[in-house]
Amino acid sequence: MNPLENNPKARKVVYTILWAVGLILTAAQVWVGAVPGAEQPSVLTGALAVFPVVAAYVGYQASKNTPDES
Repeated sequence: MNPLENNPKARKVVYTILWAVGLILTAAQVWVGAVPGAEQPSVLTGALAVFPVVAAYVGYQASKNTPDES
């Protein structure tokens, strides 16, 4: 059983954290691309690779917990 299924407050926290992490990763990538001579840290490369997988799972959970309006 997924603890997010029955806890809307926990889902809100997870969605907010996911949003913030995505914003930070994107801003860091934009900064690295915009600054001449800046090298991309390997931790940023790894985080950018893993983030979409985590976001897809969280998005799936969000769709499962969204009421159907049909």
